[in-house]
Amino acid sequence: MFHRMPNDQGQCVLCGWCCTIRSCGYGEWDEVGHKCRFLAKDNRCLKYDEIIRIESLAQNVLPMFGCGCSSTLCNSVRQAKLKSLLDGNNGPSETAIPPPPRGRPA
Repeated sequence: MFHRMPNDQGQCVLCGWCCTIRSCGYGEWDEVGHKCRFLAKDNRCLKYDEIIRIESLAQNVLPMFGCGCSSTLCNSVRQAKLKSLLDGNNGPSETAIPPPPRGRPA
């Protein structure tokens, strides 16, 4: 039913846009900073390991990470990040959030 996005333009490129719109169910909104308080300066989630652990135990069918970007259209922040990655770096696949582990934890 739901699958991880292939390594293409739909993947997360760590632009941080989604965490500046609203926090997820694991996050907390920072009214002063206008972003989730767990969004790091490099746009990585500071609760990533905790969320992966919780979701693997619950066998979540809609994981928080690994499904790709939910806002690929009209997202100027993401478009700028993609352009920067493609112009000056190795490309978006080098910086994407790693997909969550498959299967039950040991």
